[in-house]
Amino acid sequence: MRATTDYVLNKKAIRHYMVEHDMSQKQLAKMCGTSSATFSRYLNGHFKLPLRVLFNMANAMKMDVNELVVEKEGHDELR
Repeated sequence: MRATTDYVLNKKAIRHYMVEHDMSQKQLAKMCGTSSATFSRYLNGHFKLPLRVLFNMANAMKMDVNELVVEKEGHDELR
C-alpha cells in the first residue's frame, strides 16, 4: 500500500478572488470556461477536477495552480 494525497479546490482563495474582483460564481465559471453548475460541483468536491480545468482556472484568474488547491482533509489514510 502507498499513501496518497488528495487535493481539492481552495474555496477560501477562490472566494477571496471573487470578492476582490466583484465577481459572481457564475461570472468566474464562465471566465474559466465551464458552466456555473459544473464549477459549483468542482468547488464543493462533488466532481473531480481535471487538470485541464485547473490550469484553465489558474490562467483565467492569473494565479499559480498551487494557490488554487489544498490538501483534502483525511489525506493521510492509506489506500
